[in-house]
Amino acid sequence: MLEKKLFKNAEEAEESIMEYEKEYLKVRHKLSKGEEVAGDVDQYNKWIILPRDFGKCIITVDDSSEVIELSRENVIVVFVPVGASHSLEALSDLSYLVLKDGLD
Repeated sequence: MLEKKLFKNAEEAEESIMEYEKEYLKVRHKLSKGEEVAGDVDQYNKWIILPRDFGKCIITVDDSSEVIELSRENVIVVFVPVGASHSLEALSDLSYLVLKDGLD
């Protein structure tokens, strides 16, 4: 099962995740229905931040996959730990943010 948390908005999510005096990288992504970010392994923690919106995607972290339906009420954050293989497939047009605790 994926490690997910719900927040009222993106600012609340970022405040909960980010530590003081530590650098983070934010990357905005936009995918069309059917597009996929193929399996990847990173050397830093990553948070996939799905906005309050309509839409659906499949997120896989290691051997755990889950269809996630976006919510108009909450921002959904999925944690991807260091060294975990992960991918994301858009089942609808989708915009989201990735927050990394390391710089590329």
